[in-house]
Amino acid sequence: RAVAGGRGRGGRSVDCDAGPQRGAASRPCVVAVCAVGPVGLAPFTTVGPWVGACALGVDLVSTFFAGWNGDEPPGGDGDPDEYTGWACWSGTSFAAPVVVGALAREMARGFSAEDAVTRLIDNPALLRIPGLGTVINVL
Repeated sequence: RAVAGGRGRGGRSVDCDAGPQRGAASRPCVVAVCAVGPVGLAPFTTVGPWVGACALGVDLVSTFFAGWNGDEPPGGDGDPDEYTGWACWSGTSFAAPVVVGALAREMARGFSAEDAVTRLIDNPALLRIPGLGTVINVL
């Protein structure tokens, strides 16, 4: 297992043994990732015993192309959907790259992909929360 896949947007617990899993995170070579925020589980993420890791996935600041201005009109605090190169994002699709980055860091140190997963996700000495997997904290 060396690829991390976001698994969520359902905001509920899913028993994947009761039916077929969907998406890339259901494959055995993929680590399923759910999102957490500053106060706990992100309300949009899906959890279950098959989740391998969780990482920050709420209010992440990242780049965005400059010059985008949506339909929302400007208000007293400025234009809420005019972006000038940065935006705030939330989702399991943003938590998964946090896990990928942590795995890539281990691989850059000379570990194989399998060893990186063993060290960062499967290691029983790490903090593991039932239904959320191993907590990946890259700060």
